[in-house]
Amino acid sequence: MGYNKVNDDYVIVEDEAKVVKRIFLEYITGKTIRQIAKALNDEKITTKLGNTWTPSSIQGVLANEKYTGNSYLAKTYKADVLSKSRVKNTGQATKYYVENSHPAIITQELFDMVQEEKKE
Repeated sequence: MGYNKVNDDYVIVEDEAKVVKRIFLEYITGKTIRQIAKALNDEKITTKLGNTWTPSSIQGVLANEKYTGNSYLAKTYKADVLSKSRVKNTGQATKYYVENSHPAIITQELFDMVQEEKKE
């Protein structure tokens, strides 16, 4: 949501980026994730895949650091060379944090404020 990948570069999709910004701003101004999901669904705004919004999809947007223009690399890894599936990296492999890897949709400050608000 918010980006398309073109030749290994992320390009902002403006309509989707507006939804991402809205989710962050509404959350930080006091709306719950359920209220945000309901409002988007009531307005017939769908996810990137055309699905309805759920609290977990809103949580996913709010937790995604990529919207700040930064990325964690190696969030997943291949458990073995024969497997085609990837497994969530919970410490088995080194993760790398890359700053300014692509254009930002929201500021790092807004992202950090939302993460603090989620803890409360």
